[in-house]
Amino acid sequence: MRYVVKPGDTLYIIAQRFGVTVADILAVNPQIRDPNLIFPGQVIIIPGKRPEIPPYYPGFPPMFPPGYWGWPPYIPGEYPVGWWPNVPPG
Repeated sequence: MRYVVKPGDTLYIIAQRFGVTVADILAVNPQIRDPNLIFPGQVIIIPGKRPEIPPYYPGFPPMFPPGYWGWPPYIPGEYPVGWWPNVPPG
């Protein structure tokens, strides 16, 4: 997406507004040589938002490997440890 820099904008503010990092913006805008020097009216490219990374709690291995998108969807804390829905006991 193209974005026109407004007075008072910084790369940090723009990055926060669009949910990306300053490094993401710099990676797709090689014309920006000094990240502290942008001008009102300057047109920059804003990359797509980065996908969210599932939470990881140190000391607890994840139930599914990173990037798992199978069924059922993994939602931390949804099921007690060792419990699996619709599995008959014994």
